[in-house]
Amino acid sequence: MKITYYNKNYHNSVNNRKNDIYYYVIRTVEKVNLNNINLTDGDIDGNFTVRVIPLDNVKQVLIDSIKDNPINEVIVKEMNA
Repeated sequence: MKITYYNKNYHNSVNNRKNDIYYYVIRTVEKVNLNNINLTDGDIDGNFTVRVIPLDNVKQVLIDSIKDNPINEVIVKEMNA
């Protein structure tokens, strides 16, 4: 899934910004081996994480993420639509 969000006056910089956010769902019966992922330096610097979340908990995890970053309010609204 891809969400595109346009932010006017991004962080009061007078600049506008387009954010493309990609989400992936992987359906498998195999367990995820978190030790077998390859993150780029940009992923690591940006605190990118990979987590396994039971489907029953996804909505609450999204709602809880709003406090981490203001853009999450837009993202969560779109994902829960």
